[in-house]
Amino acid sequence: GILRYWYDGNNPNVFIEVLSGLPERTQQFNDDYAFWKLADMIRHSEKLRALVKKFEGAAFFEELKNHEKGRSFLSQYEEFLEVSFYRGHADRDIYFARRIEDPTIDYEALRMLSRAEDLVSPEEREEKLNQRRQIATAEVIENLSKQALGDLKVSVFKFLVNYSLRFFTGRDDSRPMSDIITFQKKLVLCEFGHRTVSRGLLKGDHDFYFLSLDELSRLLEGSEPLTLARAKVAARRKGFNLFLTHKEDPPLFLKGNMPMDEGEAIGRDNDGVLKGVGTSRGSVTGRVRIIPTLKDIGRLEKGDILVCHGTDPGWTSAFSIVGGVVAQTGGMLAHFSCLSREYGLPAVSLPNAMKLIKDGAVIIVNGDSGEVRVVSG
Repeated sequence: GILRYWYDGNNPNVFIEVLSGLPERTQQFNDDYAFWKLADMIRHSEKLRALVKKFEGAAFFEELKNHEKGRSFLSQYEEFLEVSFYRGHADRDIYFARRIEDPTIDYEALRMLSRAEDLVSPEEREEKLNQRRQIATAEVIENLSKQALGDLKVSVFKFLVNYSLRFFTGRDDSRPMSDIITFQKKLVLCEFGHRTVSRGLLKGDHDFYFLSLDELSRLLEGSEPLTLARAKVAARRKGFNLFLTHKEDPPLFLKGNMPMDEGEAIGRDNDGVLKGVGTSRGSVTGRVRIIPTLKDIGRLEKGDILVCHGTDPGWTSAFSIVGGVVAQTGGMLAHFSCLSREYGLPAVSLPNAMKLIKDGAVIIVNGDSGEVRVVSG
């Protein structure tokens, strides 16, 4: 971009810094902050910490009713749930449960956050990021203003930065409505699915997800052969399960019906270094935790390196405790990249990371160079 050709200062991370943080709070920030406060209540209560440790999933929320502090927490959680009921699903896919449908989603995140110590509050983090952005922006403006056509370059730079920040704000603020609409569609489709089971057409409540809308309509009308429909469900579910467990990842891009060549495969050199693309500055050493799906988020502990396929807003709570992020997909504007910059975490985009790095290994993540160095494991 223009910074590569125009900026000749000494800050190699200036591009990342001028896009760090947002000038105004979004609904996503408010949701994340509200959830952080809930986790903070558990951290500061011996009774709540004991309950979250002893009771799992829905049993934890049920047990809260039997204790005074538990009822106080539950009251605030229910207020939070009224506003953010639609959050918590993975990858914006209607197949996955929302927090209103599955208490385990929030339980795992609360349990993870309640174990951590010395967590930085979202407000404090927001203030630091905004200061970093303002300092970097002022530095670039000063640098460009001293060049030929400096006024023009400064004007272009300001326009592009402001446009980018408005885009990020608009993107985050559009997500809640998009998620609510998607959830409403899910409720309608689930009713169709329930009818296929009640009529004895399909066996499982989730089977209908593996039929197209036309196939589902024909099945309910009686024009879709039952044996064929069940065979389609079985075959597609098998392929989907391979995708969920990342035993077989689909190609990122197709040209027609054929996978596109993504270029030279990434491997490990003799020094144990994997080369990806740095998307958030900094370097950190930590233990790898491979988290294939959102339901595994409770395995994370303070300082772990999150290695995953990618993230969406449902993963936000994990960024409060991890030391760095390595994701298989996404670039500079991917969710994990933007959130890593907001949290000040080193991040690298590395194709096939979940296969190239072992769970429990110790690695160094360098968000400046895009390198991931395997120290042990």
